[in-house]
Amino acid sequence: MGLLSGLLSIGSALFGGSSAASKSTSFAQESIRAVGNYIDEKNLTEEERIKYHLQAGIAQLELIKATANENSVRSVTRRYLAWGITVFTLANAQVAIVLSLLDKKTLVEPMLEIAEAYNIGWAFTAVVVFYFGVALMREKK
Repeated sequence: MGLLSGLLSIGSALFGGSSAASKSTSFAQESIRAVGNYIDEKNLTEEERIKYHLQAGIAQLELIKATANENSVRSVTRRYLAWGITVFTLANAQVAIVLSLLDKKTLVEPMLEIAEAYNIGWAFTAVVVFYFGVALMREKK
């Protein structure tokens, strides 16, 4: 358990020492303890079982609160990735359109092959649906 705790502390230091990261780290440690206690759960009384389930529920709610924060390390990283993929895809599409209009189709074909090989269209679609789509649905509520 000490090794895992040390690795989680290193991960917390690398990915930001924010309160959301520390809450996530403590939640992971609590989850590991809960899994370790799961084997013993068969020998618990009903009252002890209720207590453990209550603690697990509280820890889950804390994780949800920590990850729902729009300024957490996770949210900011997700935002950068979404905008990076969007800008890259739209810029390449504009370059391909301009080159096609200038009858430089020999330059456009390798661009399309690269886009197909790396599934850039699917990445763009996934970003639009799962990142921007969720943001638009939140605004409608």
